[in-house]
Amino acid sequence: MSDRRRASRFISPGAHGALRLMQDVQVERANAGEITVIAGTRPTQMEQMIQMRDTAGRRIALRVRPAASTFVPGGELLQHRVVLRVLGAAAAGGRLAGEVGGNVGAIAVLVRRIAARAVNVSSNGCLLELAEYVGDGAVALLDIAGVQRGSGDAVRLCRAVYVPGGAWPWRAGAEFLPLEAPLPTSVRNAAARLEALLDRGPFVGDRHSSGQGDSGRGSDVTEAVDAIDQRTGLTVNEPVG
Repeated sequence: MSDRRRASRFISPGAHGALRLMQDVQVERANAGEITVIAGTRPTQMEQMIQMRDTAGRRIALRVRPAASTFVPGGELLQHRVVLRVLGAAAAGGRLAGEVGGNVGAIAVLVRRIAARAVNVSSNGCLLELAEYVGDGAVALLDIAGVQRGSGDAVRLCRAVYVPGGAWPWRAGAEFLPLEAPLPTSVRNAAARLEALLDRGPFVGDRHSSGQGDSGRGSDVTEAVDAIDQRTGLTVNEPVG
């Protein structure tokens, strides 16, 4: 891998999106109105989504809001008993919590969405501005509106820094996780294609000219980069050390 590929960053003006933070919880009780779970961390009071499966293995996704949380004494791990009020199915026509049946004790996944904005992106990671604090090591899916379609890119958050007085109160680095090959439409693949194009030759034009002249090869690279710019909103920035 070249130095340019290690250092290249691409800015994404107005690239707003969301982080989907996922937490395993254990279902203790469930009915049509409330679900009680055991969680390792105390959830926020914001609306969230819980994903469960019934005894037949069919998926149930619900919109919920924490109504109460109490500490569970004893045990080696800090745990919380959380009562989730069911607001409705996550999708129109979706199945409800009462259909979870006797699948009590099963693992479910609590999903929380946090507003985010990508400041810059590379194929290895990105710098994000966040509406809420996210702890180091948290794993999430990153969705960037207008840049990608389909499922988000898996990331691990690190180095959250408070920005006093900023429109976005938190900044954090995010490392892309190689859990599976990203979709062609993902922000990670868009950054990787730009890096590959920059490695092929000089990028000429008003935004990034190194004085090599408007050669045919440089023009081809510039046209390809411009096409990705228009499709994804990512813009070539000067490499950073």
